[in-house]
Amino acid sequence: MANSRFVHRRLYRRYEPTHGARHQHMNRTRRHPLTVDVVVPDSHGRITRIPPAYVSMSLRRMGPRFYGNPSYANCKLKVGDTEFWGHELFLSWKAQYFRDVFAAVHNDQYHSDVVIEDADGMLTGLPVITLPIEQCRSFDFVEMLYWIYTGDDDRWLSTFNGDNIDVIASNIERLGMTEEARALCRRFTSQ
Repeated sequence: MANSRFVHRRLYRRYEPTHGARHQHMNRTRRHPLTVDVVVPDSHGRITRIPPAYVSMSLRRMGPRFYGNPSYANCKLKVGDTEFWGHELFLSWKAQYFRDVFAAVHNDQYHSDVVIEDADGMLTGLPVITLPIEQCRSFDFVEMLYWIYTGDDDRWLSTFNGDNIDVIASNIERLGMTEEARALCRRFTSQ
């Protein structure tokens, strides 16, 4: 455990502005400033800052193990008549829509797209989220969901075509997905 705290702290120090001529030069040559969105208290109550790039990389590495896996799933996603297992951490990391839905669920607030699952007359407490997305024959939500979990740009991009690019772009906007998803649409249209 001490080792993981060290890694997190070391990664943060590498990116935070520091004093000294050598470090100031390194910070000036960095292309994009890093914003820290994730903070974790360590065992002594100190806050450790984790760069978003590190979190994103870790989620991508874990994504294939969690994708489609009911273990630790804390929701179901419903698209048409098909349901998929969902994990809040992955979904919320990539889309504002899911952050809003899970905030409502955690605060016991009503959300029009969420129903608490009822299995054989027993409430299981698992939210079923009916996604407000457009569908067309060539649009495959499975590939979008796989990308959310793994960040596999090439796999998702290979499903884009002239017939479905407008629907994909519309769904990216509806879900408030990250700039990475919008960049993939731009990458396809510029080809």
